Amino acid sequence: ANVLFERFKDWAPSQMQMLFNEDFVTEEGHRLLSECEAVVGMHPDEATDAIIELAMRYNKPWMVCPCCVFPRTFNRLLNGNKAVRTYEDLCEYIQSIDPGNVQEVTLDFEGRNKVYYWLPKGYTTKHSG
Repeated sequence: ANVLFERFKDWAPSQMQMLFNEDFVTEEGHRLLSECEAVVGMHPDEATDAIIELAMRYNKPWMVCPCCVFPRTFNRLLNGNKAVRTYEDLCEYIQSIDPGNVQEVTLDFEGRNKVYYWLPKGYTTKHSG
């Protein structure tokens, strides 16, 4: 914990109050996505797909801990023909985005605690080594 504290003690995050979707990629959004190390969503609801799509477009690692499915809002399909309707379907859908490369981890708390993440091929952090 002390290592993380030292790393982030001088961090001054900024906040943009807008939907995280295609409209996010304004000049400022483009700069943030280009400069960030990863795109993360903890129970991101409607932003789940945008987190994954935009992170992959910018070749950035992503992590999502999905919660709500929104089957009437999104036309997600499993295997090209089965509608994503349940949490389990959504988890399978996320893993199918890049089969074998989307990883799953379970967090140590009750409820919707599955985390899915993806790293670009050859990814190394600025802080590794």
